[in-house]
Amino acid sequence: MRHKLVVLRNMQVSLCSRENIARALQNGALHLNATFHNSSELSQDGNLSLDWYNEMFPRLTKLTNLLENMDLVDGRLVHVEHNSIVTDERLLRRMHHFKALARAFLAHPSVQEEVLKNVTAAMAGRKCTLPVCFTKPIERDPITVNVLTKVCNFLNISAQQRKSVRLMICPQVTQHRIWTSALEEVLKGLKAEMELLDSNGPSKGTFIGRQIVSTCLKFLAETAGGQDEDSSSWMRPKPSKAAHSPSTLKWEEVLEMFNDLINCLRDEKRLFVHVSKLEAMKEGLTQIKGVLVDRYIGYKEVQYHESLVQKKLLKTLGHSSECLFTLLRYYLHGSIQDMEVEVSGGIHEIGDKDKLCMCMGKIITSIEDKMIWHGIKQLDRALGLFNFVWETARMKRKLELQGHLWCVGAESKTLTYKGNLFILHGINGVQLIVVNNCKETLWPKDPLRRRLLIELGPTTSPPSRIWARQGCRFDHQSGRGKCETGDCGGLLQCKGTGGRPPTTVVEMTFGTHTSPLHFYDVSLVDGFNVPVSVVPLGGDGGQGGRRGCGVAACEADLNACCPSWLVVENRGKVVGCKSPCLATGSSRYCCTGEFSGAEKCPSTVFGKLFKAVCPRAYSHPFDEATGLRTCRAPRYVITFCPPT
Repeated sequence: MRHKLVVLRNMQVSLCSRENIARALQNGALHLNATFHNSSELSQDGNLSLDWYNEMFPRLTKLTNLLENMDLVDGRLVHVEHNSIVTDERLLRRMHHFKALARAFLAHPSVQEEVLKNVTAAMAGRKCTLPVCFTKPIERDPITVNVLTKVCNFLNISAQQRKSVRLMICPQVTQHRIWTSALEEVLKGLKAEMELLDSNGPSKGTFIGRQIVSTCLKFLAETAGGQDEDSSSWMRPKPSKAAHSPSTLKWEEVLEMFNDLINCLRDEKRLFVHVSKLEAMKEGLTQIKGVLVDRYIGYKEVQYHESLVQKKLLKTLGHSSECLFTLLRYYLHGSIQDMEVEVSGGIHEIGDKDKLCMCMGKIITSIEDKMIWHGIKQLDRALGLFNFVWETARMKRKLELQGHLWCVGAESKTLTYKGNLFILHGINGVQLIVVNNCKETLWPKDPLRRRLLIELGPTTSPPSRIWARQGCRFDHQSGRGKCETGDCGGLLQCKGTGGRPPTTVVEMTFGTHTSPLHFYDVSLVDGFNVPVSVVPLGGDGGQGGRRGCGVAACEADLNACCPSWLVVENRGKVVGCKSPCLATGSSRYCCTGEFSGAEKCPSTVFGKLFKAVCPRAYSHPFDEATGLRTCRAPRYVITFCPPT
């Protein structure tokens, strides 16, 4: 076992693929300075190039693993599984980068096709037109909703209907109990955040801020809720005024405290979200500053001043008011934060004169049940808010609500919540896990501890050829040297599509969004040096009569039974077995000239020998029928010297 660990650490696999993949492998650290709109990354139609997706997919996967089960909730990073707040600013920045990077991947053709396929399956049997969601760049953008105007713009509600919406919503959300409860929620949220920040050492601003918040909450508690709402008004005597209480209390007192809070916390970047809510509620306080707020007056006077609060708010808060939207959020969801929609989506026709479909989306970092349902509930609140405004506007057609979630490596899934459809989609590339199980060192291209992990984006890559180099000796200063087999012209980093034969070669051609199957084989056409196997993990089988999702392998040691005239030795040891083509250069063995083509170049006696020893390998140039495998799997394990 000790020897095996050393071997794994010093493993060498030569991958002659795109330069950007090699670059991603060499870059062990995770850098977050990707530029999405570099002109060199854009194709002629303005979209990101396929090379960009391939280069960025390993980064997206790393971020997904790093941020597993975390999400943004009301501007804060939350661990969904543990139901706890994560205070690491570095992780918060990475989460924002992850969300932006994942949204860019939603434009990829294979991801778009995945959405269409899943929607088609989810709506099968319905006589309607499928909604084509997220195809336009604007539909993949995020949207932060902090005023009713944004909701009405999204829903394309007319000016006359907007007036009706305001007149319907305002009386509900400006009720005195909603108003005071929302104020308390803003203050309690700010207090909790300051206590969390002060655990690492309070600042002058937060120290003063906590005192003001406590005073403000005490003021609201002493001046609100003094009347027993369960008893009849005629039974309620006028409360006796406390000796120490001021003669008159007004909302202006709260306004002054809010002004002081804003001034002392304005420079606290970590409290920006909470300060913005103080600013929003200040708008309402400014309108009612002259209204009395005192529980030491009679019931009718209390009722009058509470109704006066509602009337003033009703009169002054409009569609562009952040205060009005905060009250609406609290009225609907018990939250005072802005509504964050990660993938804005849109409204689409579905061929029904009475219905339209509204799609919105969210990106998650794991496929754990708790994480999926967390994402669904967040989407449901966003969809519900927009639908509430739609119905309040009394639009002629109803909205069918549809939520979409994306996760790297996920398998598609359809769920229903509160009668609405939610679909989980995968952002899936191809992962190659290359393992060295040999008793000898295979020279490393990059320093590795355990295994080589190659991430390919959800796009077409050129055919990849993977082989092992044996017995390599390199000069560390010049970077040049020599290998017994698989040598790349003396270079440490291979630049071509093959090493010096004989080599056992893994050949892989990856699918596209229109032809999703991957083709792979273990080829003995260039000879043999070490046993190797390719095992797909998960995935769908092949088509066209080929053996789908099977193992491609040459697990036996062909060097032990190699004909003497094909043997390659080094210091008396057999290190490889040439192919007859390499040994003779004959057209008969190379399938060239008059022997070109499958019909003119059947398997030779040597090809049949190789096939007998390694029946799951590609033994001669036209061995597609038995040597080629097809699959659509997310992962492939390539093992050198696999256990037999």
